[in-house]
Amino acid sequence: MALPSFLDTLRLSLFDGGPGFSQVAVTNRCNADCAFCNFARSQGLEKHDAPADRLLRSIDVLYEKGIRYVALIGGEPLLYPDMDRVVSGMSRRGMEPIICTNGWLLSEKRIRRLADTGIRNLIISIDAPDAGVHDRNRGLPGLTEKIRKANAIINRLGMHSTASVTISRLLGDIKRLPTFLDEMGFADLTFSYPLQKLYSTYLSYSDSRLVEFSACELLAIFEQLKALKKHFRVLNPTAGMDEMMRFLRNEPARFPCLAGYKYFFIDWNLDVYRCHYLPTRICSVEDLPNAAPVRDNCARCMIDCYREPSILQYCAVALADSWRELKKGRLRSSAACLFNSNNLVSLEAVAEQFELVRRYKRRRETNGAR
Repeated sequence: MALPSFLDTLRLSLFDGGPGFSQVAVTNRCNADCAFCNFARSQGLEKHDAPADRLLRSIDVLYEKGIRYVALIGGEPLLYPDMDRVVSGMSRRGMEPIICTNGWLLSEKRIRRLADTGIRNLIISIDAPDAGVHDRNRGLPGLTEKIRKANAIINRLGMHSTASVTISRLLGDIKRLPTFLDEMGFADLTFSYPLQKLYSTYLSYSDSRLVEFSACELLAIFEQLKALKKHFRVLNPTAGMDEMMRFLRNEPARFPCLAGYKYFFIDWNLDVYRCHYLPTRICSVEDLPNAAPVRDNCARCMIDCYREPSILQYCAVALADSWRELKKGRLRSSAACLFNSNNLVSLEAVAEQFELVRRYKRRRETNGAR
């Protein structure tokens, strides 16, 4: 499979602010019944799947826009009937697709099929450091055991799975997470921050009490998450958590969100939005290459999958901005893009991610692949 190459990534990083990323909601169908999500099966939604032929034709469009990483989401994306065709097409084009799933459909046969399509990474939702609590919230008895067995196969095939843990009142004692996740076969996790309202077509939010927190409560939780980094591979950058804490304290953002410039959300109608949060449709997916980039220093939400990558990519964007200014002969402006203290914070955040990868590899070498 022709996954993103080093030279392609380097070219994009030097001259275009780095590779782009898009979330594509291929379906609104879901087999789970989570209490803090409006995709829950008990909502009785009218079913919508992204038109497969049109999505396949759009792969070149996404590539032309510089998008190299695509998270296939839902609902439950493994219910999408054309998943294998879409993933194979993206992999062949030199993109890296990632599937975000609740894990219920990850049988050995399905995992092997996904591996054949080019999938290397899966993100699996986890709601609590307790099997009973997690399975009850999902409305899928036995789900935790299914995920544990799936992870054994995933690791054996040389693939990788990351636990996606939503901050909710189901978590209880966060310090229990490392042991629980380790027993389930996860080597790392990413926290999703609680969402009670979104204004796009995306429905992964709820006004449930389970995700209702005061700013003071969330500030205390973020301190716990930062402390957890000493005990487990938490992928959320420390600088990203600091930025979210500034948001909660109503302090000015240090880093603008890159949604609408390097990141996008595409729904099952193949309509493009800058992110999950804002309601304005940009265009249809076919028109994305002609869409004007949005760079308005937005910082109106705390959605981790947009705000935190924006910190990691800030330095690459500054480098591309500097190059563009230099070509126009604006030496002072070019230098200002480079000599910005935010670039150092961005580089430190990137270095933190490389350190996490190094620790992960050392751990696997010491313990052996599961």
